Amino acid sequence: MKSTFIKAKPASIVLLLKDTNQVWYPSKLARGANCSYVYVVSVLQKLSKFGVVAAEKKGKQKYYRLTEKGLQLALLLDEFVKRCDSISAEAKPSQPSAQQQ
Repeated sequence: MKSTFIKAKPASIVLLLKDTNQVWYPSKLARGANCSYVYVVSVLQKLSKFGVVAAEKKGKQKYYRLTEKGLQLALLLDEFVKRCDSISAEAKPSQPSAQQQ
């Protein structure tokens, strides 16, 4: 159901960035979101334009973090995904147990 409302890969990038214990480079995000480096860079550029992520340089490397606006968005997105999962789980018909067969 959630795939009807949100795109999986951009959402997974935002949700990965929510983990502030990590330093998120585009290549690390690509591995975590299971998509290409080029795709991640393109999504990060769009998210940066909307003020959702901020880039910081560390030597020659550029890493990304969520802005305050991005963190709020990530929290809402996480809640949305969890609710969709619970609705999907409720909608699935239960399997009859071995005793009922």
